[in-house]
Amino acid sequence: FDIDSGQLLGPPMTIPGTASPRTTFSASANGVLAISELTASQQLVWHDRNGTQMGSVVAPKELAALTLSPDGEMALMATLEAGTYELWLVDLTRGVSTKLVTNATFPAWSPDGLRFAYTNMSADGADVYVRSVSGSQEGTAWLATKELKSVTGWSPDGKHVVFSRYRTREQTSQDIWLLPATGERKPTVHLESKARE
Repeated sequence: FDIDSGQLLGPPMTIPGTASPRTTFSASANGVLAISELTASQQLVWHDRNGTQMGSVVAPKELAALTLSPDGEMALMATLEAGTYELWLVDLTRGVSTKLVTNATFPAWSPDGLRFAYTNMSADGADVYVRSVSGSQEGTAWLATKELKSVTGWSPDGKHVVFSRYRTREQTSQDIWLLPATGERKPTVHLESKARE
């Protein structure tokens, strides 16, 4: 980088090794690059209101998202490793993690805790899927379109899955939509503007 011109000089080069989102870099004046990477495992730890630790569970991989079940006994973890998202079901009482879905992230529990919605990642984009917590049932596509979407929640009354739809900034950017949990799966806009809601 040329300070005077503000331009990059020379061809780009790849430095051997991998970098995670937790990697930080610092370059010295003589061109030596220092890399710091957090490699310790992550833990979920919960405490009572007095600060006493009640329990802990080791995350199976690097944690990208987490949501607790309505009864507080289970958790859905989205992990990220080498660019691949996975969803894990964690039994907090037994400390057991079970991989449920690959290429999936942004989980949201149904109010009854029997199902969860999530964003299924594919080469075509990101779609809204729903799956039962029990059994080996595959997820079901509730909304598969060419637009990029991410699940953000499930309404407390259980009637809608809430998701964000991403568009270009010249359009409306990131908007909030509702997808019916029963009947026709026709999404309706909840909030749409130039802002990223």
